[in-house]
Formats: sequence, structure tokens, C-alpha cells
Amino acid sequence: MNISFDRLNLALAGRYSIEREIGSGGMATVFLARDHKHDRSVALKVMHPELSAVLGTERFLREIRIIAKLNHPHVLPLYDSGQADEFLYYVMPLVKGESLRARLNRQGTIPLDETLPIASDVAGALSHAHREGVVHRDVKPENILLTEGHALVADFGIAKAVTTASGEPLTRTGIPLGTPGYMSPEQAAAGADLDERTDIYSLACVIYEMLVGNSPARWITAGEARAERFLRAPQAHRDRFSTMPRSVERTLVRALAIDPEDRYATPDEFAAALTDISAPKRRYDESEAEEIIRKAASLQASERTPSEEYSFTGVKELAAEVDIPTRHVREAAEVLDGPVAPVPRLFGIPAGTSLARRVNGEVPESEYPILLEMIQDMMGEAGRIEATVGRVFAWRTDSSRDAPHRTRVQVSPRDGSTKITITEDRTGAIAVTIGVGSVILGALAIPIIESGVTALLPGVAIVVVGGVALVRAQFKRRRQLLSGLLDRLTLHVRGTARRLPGSYE
Repeated sequence: MNISFDRLNLALAGRYSIEREIGSGGMATVFLARDHKHDRSVALKVMHPELSAVLGTERFLREIRIIAKLNHPHVLPLYDSGQADEFLYYVMPLVKGESLRARLNRQGTIPLDETLPIASDVAGALSHAHREGVVHRDVKPENILLTEGHALVADFGIAKAVTTASGEPLTRTGIPLGTPGYMSPEQAAAGADLDERTDIYSLACVIYEMLVGNSPARWITAGEARAERFLRAPQAHRDRFSTMPRSVERTLVRALAIDPEDRYATPDEFAAALTDISAPKRRYDESEAEEIIRKAASLQASERTPSEEYSFTGVKELAAEVDIPTRHVREAAEVLDGPVAPVPRLFGIPAGTSLARRVNGEVPESEYPILLEMIQDMMGEAGRIEATVGRVFAWRTDSSRDAPHRTRVQVSPRDGSTKITITEDRTGAIAVTIGVGSVILGALAIPIIESGVTALLPGVAIVVVGGVALVRAQFKRRRQLLSGLLDRLTLHVRGTARRLPGSYE
């Protein structure tokens, strides 16, 4: 925004002299000026003329005086304010250093150990202002200055001062209030009663950008809030978060909650949670994760329960080996889909099969045709696709055929994971086998009876035992087939699903 140096110098004559422009924003232009009274260089910020035209001068300067009362080591103080000709201005110290925006433009990201002190300084400044009844409303990298190893927050409450002075929503003047990418949802919705939690949201956006190089760009989902992770973050962001303590991402997710009630109560509380990294969780690379999986498989093979499933205690013990707290195991168990209904047994043999596996990441619907080909190839029949709700894919054997096996395969992507379930009803197979046994028994009945009743019972026993052995063999072959199908589907889903962050934590 062009402001005439000559006109401004004339208006400020005897008090300040303008040397050069050093920055410009949506509401004002900043000049390097000389304070003649105190013989010092200062930063003089002049409101844009079109904004000054809609501001009530007395009300604006009254709000500025309230802000000038802030006294904190990380708040950039206000030296002076006033009106000269048509110009509204305020004066701040000239800081030797750079803005956080300048540093981000130069470096792209800032290491965690350097980010946390900056976050703590800014949170302290915001908490002080909030206790004095001042909400910043425009926390962003441009308003955070870095000097001598510390951070200073500038432009405290200027947005509020402008709003109060104008007496009308700034959207009517075409001048933005707040900055896209850092505004809280309630501020973006032009909420009138903004409180300290809008600053917490904006600070979280700034910290996110410091760590990964960009602001979040979107509001988090309910699923992300429950998982305490940025599930939709770009992979580059995910890679950055995977190198940090788990508390960092969890804390940022809460601070960025859409509902202000779900955020931290104060910036100080937010900063304390963010810096609570005294016991960072171990992270594993791919080879280490594979070794853990192999060990878990070995434990299950050698310490399985009679049902070949882990007890809840067993799951807790295994989770503890990789530093997963019991409360997370319990929460995961609560949201996990209920177990497959128990399969009835006949002669001690399961009358069906129930297999299930959960894969990290949601398989896209574009992969469904490939999954169908895999199923049809291994099952050796076309079957049919069932009508299902949502994005669930389900295949089953054709019920119109007189098949001994009723098989159903379901793939359910939901909440960041994909569950693969294979169930089979073998009642028909058992009935066929029993029927064959009955024919054999009938054929043998006459010669057995001719040999006497005492020969009948062993003959029946032979047929029954033979039938059970046949059913057991069939069951074993079918289970191997279905287990192989489950393995094949799992491999494909793992290779194509959108990965859930933190798989190997």
C-alpha cells in the first residue's frame, strides 16, 4: 500500500522522521523511523488510509492504550500511538533480528528442540495478555519476532482494536480480520465472542508449520481427534511427526480441535503439554517392526489359548513390550469390531470357519476389482457381489448352487484401517459326508447283520470314525485355502491402502 513519505513526514514533523519502508500487511505499513525525542530508531506502523477512514479515532486510540499496558518479556511493547493528519499510527521498538516468517522462508522447517522454546515464549506472552483481557486474534509467523534467542509477540490486540473502533464487521470494508491458514473455525465463521482459545488454535497452526513446513491447511476430523493423529496429513508431514515424541502430535491435535471446548484452557497449559517429552516413546524402523511382528507371531504360536486367540491380558502384555499403555489397548478393544460369532461344532469338528484380520490403512474402492479377481481365482468360482452399506466390499458363493460350502468374504475400510473377514458355513459339507457315510453303512448293514448284532456296532463305529476323519481332512484343506486367501488379500491391502500414521510405534 503506497503512503506518501513526504506527506507522512510532514504530518509527523518534529516527532518522528520516516527513513524507509520495512514491511507491509493487510492493515498497515511499517516504516523505519527516528524518534527525535528519545534519539532512537523505532518501528512506526501506519494504518492504511482506507482503513483509517472507517475507524473512530478516539475509540481506536483508547483500545491501543489498553494494549500498551501489557508488560511481559515476550510481548513487544507499544511506545506511542496517535493521529497525524489522516494517519493513525502506533510505535514499537525496532527489534534486531528477524520475524519467524523470515526464518521459515529461509529454512523451511525448524527443529523440535528449537521450536519448543519459541512456542513456550509465545504461549507465555499470550497467557499474560489473556489475563489482562486482551486476545491477539492474529497469531501468525509474521507477528512473532526472533531476537537474541527469544521470541516476541507483536501487534497484540490490534485486530480487536480495529474491530472495536470501526463499530462494524470488517468484511463490509473489504479488509480481512485474521489470516487464512491460522484463523480458528469460530473466527473464520465471523464469531463475535472470540476468547483465548482462538489464539491457542492459531498458535498450534504456527507450531505445526514450524515443524513440518506448512500450516495444517484443513480442519481436523472427528476420527483424527479420536486417534490423536493427523490422519490426513501429507506423507512428508507424517514422516516428520514420526521422528518426534508422540506427545507432540497428540498435543497439536487437541489444540486444533474444531470445538473450542475441546482445546486447552490456556496457552500455558498447551505449552506445558507440548513440552512434556520427558519419556519419549520408542520408534521403530521397518526392519525392527518386522522383527517385532515375527516375535509376536512366535509368541502366539507357542503360547496360544485353546481358541487360538489372544486373551485381553495377552494383548496387554504384548503391547507393553513396545511401550503401548494399557489404556490405549483398552480403548482400541472397545472400538474394535465385535468378534465373529462362535462356530458350532459337530463330533468336535467346527461346522464352519471364521477368519479376520485388520490392516493399517483404508484400501481404496478402486482396488475392489483386483480383490474380486483374487477371490475368484483362489475359490475357483465366480460367486456374486453382495449389496452392502457404505464402502464395504462383500463377496459370497452363489447361494443358488447346491454347494457344500457357503463362503463369504468381506473387506471393510473404516476409521483408518481395513478389516478383512472370511466366514464359511460347512453344514452342507458335513451333511454330504454323513450322507455318503449312510450309504456306505447301508451297503454294509446286511453282511454285518448276517454276522450278528455284535458285529454291527463295530461296523457302525468304523463308518462313523471314517466319516469324522474325512470331515476333519476336508476342514483342514478348506481352512488352509481360506487362510491362504486371507494372507493374499492382506498383502494386497497393505500394499495399496492409505497408511495410518504411526504404524510402527
